[in-house]
Amino acid sequence: MDFDNAAGHLHHVLSVLKTQPSEVLGTAWSELLGIDLDDRAALFRAIAAVAELPDLAVKQIEATPGVTLELYTRWRAPVHAAMQRAHLLEQQAQQMVAHYSETHLAYLEVCAERIAQHGTALRVNDDALAEARGLADEVLELLREATELPAEVRELLVRHATALRTALDLADVLGGQAIQDAVAGVIGAVALAERASTSARQSKSVQRLWEVLDRFTRLTNLVTGTAGAVDELAPAVEHVIRQITSG
Repeated sequence: MDFDNAAGHLHHVLSVLKTQPSEVLGTAWSELLGIDLDDRAALFRAIAAVAELPDLAVKQIEATPGVTLELYTRWRAPVHAAMQRAHLLEQQAQQMVAHYSETHLAYLEVCAERIAQHGTALRVNDDALAEARGLADEVLELLREATELPAEVRELLVRHATALRTALDLADVLGGQAIQDAVAGVIGAVALAERASTSARQSKSVQRLWEVLDRFTRLTNLVTGTAGAVDELAPAVEHVIRQITSG
């Protein structure tokens, strides 16, 4: 059974890859994610997004009361080791999937089931995805035109906006938590840019960005869950800012 949370999505991805040990890893990823193998940039972005699922799964199980974290994350170390090889597209899938066993997949499934029972996961409303993708495209277009911004600021914003578009494109693979974190990433990056750059604070493009992002966060039916995506967004944004400034 597949569960609609980060652990469930991760379990599905790893289980599919496990059935293709002799396949070239790039081909296996291409088929799984529905991305042309020749589009390496898009494929690498998608794989990087999938590689965030273990941390998202831990985040969700941590939010589940009454669990022993060590018990529900016994899959974490081998899966992390596997993800270290996820981008080596020319190797056989066996080189990646050998790091985790069926037992580790079983642990992961138990984790997904426990999250599902408590309802702490964030879920995606497919009906709102099209509008959200349109807004994400609008953000990227604004950034393409924002030539007045310093190169490093623009690069930071584009990186986070692209990650958001990837999370939306792969909503069925990554789930709601990945989308919420990506939204927080964009907002955090814009907020940080304004703090660090006078030109960003004065930029009409950045002002328009805030308008689009405000419309995005008003899509309250895009990601739903008992935790409440909107309620969690402010601390998530602050977390992103701390991550960027400490990097």
